[in-house]
Amino acid sequence: MNRYAWYSLLLMLTATATAAPDEWRRLPLITDGKIDAAWAQVGWGGSVVDDGSLRTECDQRGMGLLLYQPEKFGDCQVRVVYRCEKPTSNAGVFVRIDDGVVARIGEKSPEVRRDAKGTLSPQMLDKIKQASIIALNGERITVEVDGTRLSSLDAAAAGHPPRKHWSEPIREGKRPTRGYLGLQNHDPGDVVWFKEVSVRPCTPAKYEPPDGTTYHGVCLPGYWKAVEFAANLAEYRKAAGERPPLVLHSWFAHCQENGKWRTWHWMNQTPDGGRCAGPAQSYAEVSRKHGLVPVIAWTWMEFPDRGRSPRLQDLVTGKYDWYLDDWIKGLKEFRDPVFIRLSHEMDGDWYPYSEGYKKDPLRNTTRDYVACWRYVVDRFRKADVTNVAWVWCVNGDRSGGKDWPDYYPGDEYVDWLAIDVYSSRNPREVIRQFLDLYGKKGKPIMIPEGGTGPEQTRWNKRYAGDAAWVKELFDVIEATPQLKALCWFQWGKQWNVERDPAQLAEFQRRIRAARYGVPFHGGRDGARTGGL
Repeated sequence: MNRYAWYSLLLMLTATATAAPDEWRRLPLITDGKIDAAWAQVGWGGSVVDDGSLRTECDQRGMGLLLYQPEKFGDCQVRVVYRCEKPTSNAGVFVRIDDGVVARIGEKSPEVRRDAKGTLSPQMLDKIKQASIIALNGERITVEVDGTRLSSLDAAAAGHPPRKHWSEPIREGKRPTRGYLGLQNHDPGDVVWFKEVSVRPCTPAKYEPPDGTTYHGVCLPGYWKAVEFAANLAEYRKAAGERPPLVLHSWFAHCQENGKWRTWHWMNQTPDGGRCAGPAQSYAEVSRKHGLVPVIAWTWMEFPDRGRSPRLQDLVTGKYDWYLDDWIKGLKEFRDPVFIRLSHEMDGDWYPYSEGYKKDPLRNTTRDYVACWRYVVDRFRKADVTNVAWVWCVNGDRSGGKDWPDYYPGDEYVDWLAIDVYSSRNPREVIRQFLDLYGKKGKPIMIPEGGTGPEQTRWNKRYAGDAAWVKELFDVIEATPQLKALCWFQWGKQWNVERDPAQLAEFQRRIRAARYGVPFHGGRDGARTGGL
């Protein structure tokens, strides 16, 4: 590095961090020619003021940390402007440090001793291990330098290689989601100047409403015929009440139905010589006509003969690019916001894209699923589709043999998280399990299908009744800030909310709360609107 070149280091302390519209807030480094009193030294060495910047002062006896004391930081972006004396100069930015460090201000770590060649002894390595681990607190940390991403770590994610050396970050265990920030001084000879440390909030996920609000939606059939859907919608509005307004319409589109392709546009003949089952475009237009945003469960399967479904392995070879490109073209023409639940409930054993599919468990694997998800999202992004939010949606029963993390495609491929919640299990239990794994990713969570019905209830040995189940569902939503969308499963008489008078009364009482009256936060071509 050039001694006189300044670099900008961007730390994104959340799974969904992108450039936020808020102004950067600079943390004070220097006041009246001295290090600002907000900073305190922990450990050996320190920093001095040098030409308007802080220069690290290293010590042979060990490393140290300049700690910013006034506040803790959670999900945010941290920008650090710095330069190095030499290409090998070393320093660090510590994030989300827990409260234990405050008690050690002014304290020195064990003095580091080296042999004649400057090598640390095994005994010294053991003594400094604890100080070396604290740098990577947080569920996920992404690092960029001058716009180039250098690293991304989600310690809670599956698939990390085993830790082989003490200097490598710990992969396991829960980490703080809020904590202090510090600037590290390293070994003697490692001279680094820090010119600026600034913070700003992360931008919300695509189409995410404000904290404390939840979109009201419905999973409703009949969208294949405009008159039928209008009647079903009127029936639900009458049951649920006009307040709050509906925002989302959750529905299904299988890539093949009865041996025909469910394309976006009508085709007399598909490029592979097949036939068209009808355009998904017409379904989306039905939603839009009624002022609703489509939440499309777009599944890679044949319905109803699931055993004849196209294989995921063939999709990633490009065999079906014509099909993806038809949807890409159509969604760009549609322009208005759309949520896509790509091949949802993969953790069950009833869909052919699941590794747990009972009729053909060798058909597709979790790796095939992840590869398929990434391939589709990448193709949409390369085509500059900006009005689609990608929703990764599991089922609450976890009955397919492979678990949720096995199917997760990665934070950069997911805009919203989702879980379908039915009366086969009680809401608090299943949502808590989901939050334990994904609640700290900083992403909004949707319930695209939620409801009670005898078909599901018969599996629940601790079922206290429909009204009690609905009460528990709303209690959990209102105690969970990340839960920002609920679509009631209004799919026929056995599922309709008005089926049980006590259930209906509880639903009406709860859905009328101001929380569920939030309007949609999004505009055409992915542009954001509203009061965020």
